[in-house]
Amino acid sequence: MARAARLLPALAALLAAAATGDARPSKIAVVGAGVGGSAVAHFLQQHFGPRVQIDVFEKGTVGGRLATISVNKQHYESGAASLHSLSLHMQDFVKQLGLRHRREVGGRSAIFNGESLVLEETDWYLLNLFRLWWHYGISFLRLQLWVEEVMEKFMRIYKYQAHGYAFSGVEELLYSLGEAAFINMSRRSVAESLLRVGVSQRFIDDVVSAVLRASYGQSAAMPAFAGAMSLAGAQGSLWSVEGGNKLVCSGLLKLTKANVIHATVTSVTLQQTDGKPLYQVWYENEAGVGSDYYDIVVIATPLHPDSGSSITFGASTRPSPSPKALSSPPWSPWSTATSTPPTSASPTPSSSPSPPSSPPTSPASSWPWTTSAPSTSRPASGAGSRRRPPCGGSGPHSPSSGPSSRPSSAPTTRSRRPSGRPTPSTAPTARSRASCCTTSSSTSTPWSGRPAPWR
Repeated sequence: MARAARLLPALAALLAAAATGDARPSKIAVVGAGVGGSAVAHFLQQHFGPRVQIDVFEKGTVGGRLATISVNKQHYESGAASLHSLSLHMQDFVKQLGLRHRREVGGRSAIFNGESLVLEETDWYLLNLFRLWWHYGISFLRLQLWVEEVMEKFMRIYKYQAHGYAFSGVEELLYSLGEAAFINMSRRSVAESLLRVGVSQRFIDDVVSAVLRASYGQSAAMPAFAGAMSLAGAQGSLWSVEGGNKLVCSGLLKLTKANVIHATVTSVTLQQTDGKPLYQVWYENEAGVGSDYYDIVVIATPLHPDSGSSITFGASTRPSPSPKALSSPPWSPWSTATSTPPTSASPTPSSSPSPPSSPPTSPASSWPWTTSAPSTSRPASGAGSRRRPPCGGSGPHSPSSGPSSRPSSAPTTRSRRPSGRPTPSTAPTARSRASCCTTSSSTSTPWSGRPAPWR
């Protein structure tokens, strides 16, 4: 669920930019077959239709963190064991795939301080409340109100997606959901945030820390935003899938008719075809080394060093291949800022060059795309009309005819022709290192500028 949530802003931006593209993509690559990768493949197939070919690369088992282990012929969830009732996408997936909810096994909770039981749950609800109040005062009520407030604001993301809103970064998404409070929650610890709302330190040490260690294996020093999601599950309303939560991932890939390739992706290389991006994905498996070309590449796997991922990113220095050599015109899913193109036209060979015999060995530091940070300034009043969001207030991104708030050192913005076709450019497209499907802030995107405060 968490990984899927992280991919939603990138997916929304990708689909929003599709409205201005001249041709639909013919081939899409998704790296990772966990809950995020399988959900992205499903949404892309829904948007572009059944004609698009979707290849999903997975070096391990389909499902990712959604996995089970067998002990004495009994199956147990080994990761993401429970799903929250407010996870509307998972509820919809289970309904589409015809899966069933697993029956909950009743049990009681207790607080153990290492020597004895401090508090033990009973069958009497009022007695449990009295014991909580006796030991911790009203801290449990303040915790519940804090979690409910966070979840109420977070649920706005489903209305954004239903109306096609997109974001160029996680910070803009958080700001549109909860303004500065959500951004600060990503920088403060759970303990600090709870102390600010009046939760006692004893309650944090005895109850909150225990919940976080059981859910994420972390302490109360973890970021408050992620901790709030974990604490929401501690209040109940949890469920799981009969047969294992991983059935959702395999079911979505089967429903999408995606081509699952069991291989390790080693590199993604940016090519240029008539000024449009085309990506060459190199991978390794038991059969050897292979590569293929894609119009869109979605990275749905962790890239941090501890994840074991060794994907490198680079740009080809070869001349642009002829568009006639391609089976279908490539589609540009991004409306991004680019470097100023040279005045001379790029050479166009008569035939498409053959792929190199080995993948590029450029290190990850040789990233060819520049990243333009979103501007923190807001457009002046009257700069342009803003589309009102579905929940009231000002929209997170709206068309604006006013001047761009991009710093002067940022690359210039690529203009669009009246027909919607991007101006040909031989310069690499500006990209973010985090994912091949994250867009940069630009006045050519459907929405520009920082989102206005959400009321």
